[in-house]
Amino acid sequence: MRTAVAMVSWVSATAPSRLAFALSLLLVAACCSRQHPVTSGAQANHAAARGTSGASGAKRSRSQPAPASLTAVPHVTLVALSDWQGVIKPCGCTEELQRGGVERIAAWLTDLRKQDDSVVLVHAGAALAEDDPPHRGQEQQRLERAATFSTILATLNVAAVALSSEDLSRAGVGTLVESGAWPVVSAGWTGGIKRVVAHRIVTTGSGLKVGIFGLDPKAGDLARAKALATEQVALLRGQGVQIVVALSNLGMRDSRRVARAVQGLDAVVLGRVPPKTEPVLEGEQDGDAWMLMAPRHGAYMATLTLAVNGAESLKDAGPWQDATAWLPGAVQGLTQRIAALEADLKRYRGPGQTVATRRALPFFERQLQELTRARDRAATAQGRPLPTGRVAGYASVGLAWSRPTDPAVVALVKAYDAKVGAMNAKLAKDPVPALAGQATYLGEAVCTSCHQGPLRWAQHDKHHDAWETLEKAGKTFDLDCVPCHVTGWQEPGGSAFGNLDRFARVQCEACHGPGSMHLAAAVKKGPKSGIMRQPGAAVCQKCHTPEHAPRFLFRDYAPRLSAPGHGLADVPPPAKAK
Repeated sequence: MRTAVAMVSWVSATAPSRLAFALSLLLVAACCSRQHPVTSGAQANHAAARGTSGASGAKRSRSQPAPASLTAVPHVTLVALSDWQGVIKPCGCTEELQRGGVERIAAWLTDLRKQDDSVVLVHAGAALAEDDPPHRGQEQQRLERAATFSTILATLNVAAVALSSEDLSRAGVGTLVESGAWPVVSAGWTGGIKRVVAHRIVTTGSGLKVGIFGLDPKAGDLARAKALATEQVALLRGQGVQIVVALSNLGMRDSRRVARAVQGLDAVVLGRVPPKTEPVLEGEQDGDAWMLMAPRHGAYMATLTLAVNGAESLKDAGPWQDATAWLPGAVQGLTQRIAALEADLKRYRGPGQTVATRRALPFFERQLQELTRARDRAATAQGRPLPTGRVAGYASVGLAWSRPTDPAVVALVKAYDAKVGAMNAKLAKDPVPALAGQATYLGEAVCTSCHQGPLRWAQHDKHHDAWETLEKAGKTFDLDCVPCHVTGWQEPGGSAFGNLDRFARVQCEACHGPGSMHLAAAVKKGPKSGIMRQPGAAVCQKCHTPEHAPRFLFRDYAPRLSAPGHGLADVPPPAKAK
């Protein structure tokens, strides 16, 4: 029954990816010299569940079945997030980002912990502070958001957080870190925060001792990081730790170098990940360590279950083996991914595709074959005994916005929204005065009084609905959202909360620039000037950032804006019958 319930959770939480990456995990054949015992007194219940006469499972009775689940043996289920950056809910401006949110993650964790008594939540990278500094008028909201996020982080029962330098250097955020009720780990560097420790040891409900330490560039260069990691592994192994996890803020390349150089690491959670990172759908090892990288802002989580099955010691357990096929819901998850890829391939094979798409077809077809083989392996594995030794199962979890939410966290989010809404309505009520001799904003009604073709085009363009999306989300006073959903926000002569009757939505001047000089030239019937007729990539990328639009490429998206009446010859509406 335990496995059946868990299967529902994993299937519903793991969304199929349109990229359809291969699921098969990489195996590492290098043996490990660890000799610390696997058993502990906390494993009594799990020993009964997996049908063993001893806590380690090495002397299983012939009349009792071998375990067929990763969670029926001593294990830890790592739930890893990276660079959350205090984002309560990811932007969601594009479909692939409509995942996560603290209220959904909280509800999912509660359900998972009911099914699995060995869940350990960890975070690497920037926890509270975003990379980009707050823009004008946004400073107080960022602090309020960080304070709310710190409270929520404590309610999630996070086991360890490795902070970034932004968390400690951003004005006001360091104070929140010092007063936080969640553990902070960093080897060799405390950054002035008194409650930082080098590592933590957590004993899971199934009896494994898990040691977690942090690595940060502030502690020194790469050589220093390798030395610190080696030192922490030795210290933790000396205290009987069986699973060692590093939370690394060294970035992708140096984190991998540490993993290859330091023996004894079982998992490395990567912080400071690239902003355009897609969810990683397959487990990967570097050296003997599993590498966990979740996209920033909490849209997806990387989960890894590490288990030891039927071995008296870690020395006897051998190298890590791929047991993803034994995860509950593995077959259904792969079936969903295959269906999504088949739908994509049907479209890619159709007419009107680019040369690049046609050339990529063999790659996607190979992916389909690999996914099909992985599904067949998973179907064969279900119900069969786990391999003996060290086994691991990986999954990426993206919680759709239709998922259930945690009422207590929802209340915290609503209180935050109400507080910043009232605060921002006063702070940004009045527009910034226009500058003498420079163009100012007019509003869509003035532009379209002459340009009827663009008006007909704009009414069917998604930019025209930008403000409506904020109204539906209750974010109309949220300064993290408003600037990219209106025109000329806080620009000289532009918009503020007091004049959104004219400037709500992404209108003509959001891309083409303020139009007062263009209008003046038209009135005088002089040369057309004062407007950007063909805006470049820099204009779009003010809002279409890697965080808000991970797949945005100007050369691909710009042609979609060329239509009759907007870049192409206008097709006038049919004349009305007399």
